[in-house]
Amino acid sequence: MRNTPQRIMLLDDHPIVIEGIEKRLAQLSRFEIVGTYTTARELIQALGTATESVHLAIVDFSLGPNDVDGINLLRALKLRYPQTAVLVLSSHFNPATVALALQAGVNGFLSKTQGPDDLIDAIDQIARGRTYVPTAMRDQLDELSAAPPLAGTVPGRVAETLS
Repeated sequence: MRNTPQRIMLLDDHPIVIEGIEKRLAQLSRFEIVGTYTTARELIQALGTATESVHLAIVDFSLGPNDVDGINLLRALKLRYPQTAVLVLSSHFNPATVALALQAGVNGFLSKTQGPDDLIDAIDQIARGRTYVPTAMRDQLDELSAAPPLAGTVPGRVAETLS
């Protein structure tokens, strides 16, 4: 783990979610929220003009109807800002969505139904260079990876991504 605080940016189209995450992470000196955003454009602009490294972007997978879709946002973040880890925090927590996000290069995926301690654990795991996916979801992804592919499905390398 780093001795300096984890510099974190938050993206969610629901201000109450941002406020809740901010308040919880502010209780721990190892985290520093350096920006909060409600649109993908705002986050991307902020990352582009940041004068110091941003260690982690915590992003919602599904933003407002006039915003970029989740997969394209994740791909853009990993392409333009590869040094910034990405943790997805989303209500769309199913094996297909998680697998697509992992294939896009995210460093972790967490359901919005999980608690604040799970979020802190995810951030800490990612800071250690690990990919974070809750155990139950990891088991589901492993089962899908072991099954023979169905015609027309997205080819998966989920097991490799999680290793």
